[in-house]
Amino acid sequence: ITKFQSQFGEKGAFRLISSDEMNDPEVNPEEGLFSHTDDYIKLTEVARKYAEIHESKLNSKEHYQGLLEISKTDPEIIPLFVKTPDGNLRIIPSHSAEMQITEGSKLVYLGKQITKEINKEET
Repeated sequence: ITKFQSQFGEKGAFRLISSDEMNDPEVNPEEGLFSHTDDYIKLTEVARKYAEIHESKLNSKEHYQGLLEISKTDPEIIPLFVKTPDGNLRIIPSHSAEMQITEGSKLVYLGKQITKEINKEET
């Protein structure tokens, strides 16, 4: 609790989306959601099938956004955190594009391992 106090405090709490909100994206709240597509059932099913947490080194903000796009098309990959170079974990909110990515950061995700990564620096 102490480690995540600033993120889980009164003004920094996140929640999972409800099934009603998933069925009607027009009523989704702008703030406070962990994900617009991952509810408790999906998290449980992915954790049951792939009980592993993976880390993928991020080369740039574009690389980060590319990995998030892969996760949006693959229901068995759920992004959880960005791990900063100093080891701190930052929760990826539903508005994930707003995350600051610094050199040496890693994407921490639940589910199957991402095998095809988008990396403009390598192409």
